[in-house]
Amino acid sequence: SAILFKYFEGKTLNDTSTTLSALAAAGLLGLFMLGFFTKLGDGRAIAVGIGCTIVFNLVCSLTRMGFIPEAYFPLELYYSGILGHAIMFVVGFIAALFIPKKKERDLTNLTVWTQDGTPLD
Repeated sequence: SAILFKYFEGKTLNDTSTTLSALAAAGLLGLFMLGFFTKLGDGRAIAVGIGCTIVFNLVCSLTRMGFIPEAYFPLELYYSGILGHAIMFVVGFIAALFIPKKKERDLTNLTVWTQDGTPLD
């Protein structure tokens, strides 16, 4: 990680750590939102969403390190985490619409839409 700190142009160590944590966690909230708020998708749709989020994070990192000119990708890295979550959710949702499910599963009490009101043991 010390090599990454050399290339990142944060003003303080706190700026750099905030940026790196946003890149590392990008997409995780989108993954949970897709699982909790929809009944769509399986591992294949999630894999497509994760792949797109990884590519987005790679472009963000390469831009911040100076390998890609900022004119091609003018995004402040503080917002890359939020955008990564949105990319994961939207791409996973769209992929779930187009990739057919293998089989129907019982989702009782696993999503917001399948709650039946009985307490879990």
